[in-house]
Amino acid sequence: MSIPLAQARILIVDDLLLVRTLLARVLTGMGTQPERLLQATDGNSAIRVIHEHYIDAIVCDVEMTPMNGLELLAHIRAGQTATRPNIPFVFLSCHDDPLHRLAAEALLADGFLAKPLRPADIEAMVWRLLSHKRPRSNPLHYMAPTFMSPPVPAGKLPPGKRTSVGRLRTGDLLTQDLVTADGRLLLAAGHRLTRAMVTALQHHHAHYGLYWLDVQPQATG
Repeated sequence: MSIPLAQARILIVDDLLLVRTLLARVLTGMGTQPERLLQATDGNSAIRVIHEHYIDAIVCDVEMTPMNGLELLAHIRAGQTATRPNIPFVFLSCHDDPLHRLAAEALLADGFLAKPLRPADIEAMVWRLLSHKRPRSNPLHYMAPTFMSPPVPAGKLPPGKRTSVGRLRTGDLLTQDLVTADGRLLLAAGHRLTRAMVTALQHHHAHYGLYWLDVQPQATG
């Protein structure tokens, strides 16, 4: 669905103030309201912004510390943040690294903007991002253990309760590794299930052979 540029809320993620400033100037010149442009200096600060604001699109550098752009996108596509997993996402890069491009394609990035940035390229990419229909995303496909360490260590996990997929709730704590019928690890024990994860499990459980999970239910009240 097309989003009017004046109403779009865009997150710019780059560790260089000069790059963030240039992008902000180009986008405001295109009609984006300045108060709808948000900034972050790396993946961790971007996740904090995402948890505080609704975002329509993200323009992000690849090489940042402590969390780089690929790690940020992996968290987003896996439903580990507050934004929707299929949010439009474009990378910025001053190096044409084929490994970066392969990783970005695997995470369904929407494109690359080469540094030094040219206003015409920025405008063309942003118009395409906001006007194209978004593909449906399956967060289960991106729950790569490489990117995600459990917030609750294995030695501190409480006893779990065998729970059908249909009764899972946002915030339930996974107390046993989530493994597909063919033996692939989707998510390690110790993670709390996000809303996107619960939705994906309930929609795709048969494909992965997942019908029951061991979880500690989220406390209520």
